[in-house]
Amino acid sequence: MAPSKLPLLLVALAVLLPAPPSLGAGFGAGAGTIDITKVLAGFPEFSTFSSMLTETNVALAISSRDKVTVLALNNTAVAVAFGGMLHVPRSLLADLLALHVVLDYIDEPRLGALQHDRKGEGSVVTTLLQVLRAPPRGVGFLRI
Repeated sequence: MAPSKLPLLLVALAVLLPAPPSLGAGFGAGAGTIDITKVLAGFPEFSTFSSMLTETNVALAISSRDKVTVLALNNTAVAVAFGGMLHVPRSLLADLLALHVVLDYIDEPRLGALQHDRKGEGSVVTTLLQVLRAPPRGVGFLRI
């Protein structure tokens, strides 16, 4: 990976926002319990990301899951990532956002375990993109 892209990647992966038990999100409350916009509403620095989730219907797709971890971008990271682009097609934006939704609940201890799998190469997790689309082989996964 080019050194100039590394800081943006670290910003993208640094924020894990699992929902507290009162909001559902993988705590046995059953499918359809995650309201990601409600979770993000408590964090104004993620308002742009939250709006993008709503506009692309990714928030609706998240609400049908019983547990996820959202790798949310703060407003500054969104501005940096999309600052030079005049218009991103809605379908491409939805795909990009779906890559930020891991289909499992990952807390700090689990994140550490995933980073150091038995071979030391990290682990691969599935994202919402795998559910929403039929991407080519190898697309829609993240290596942690």
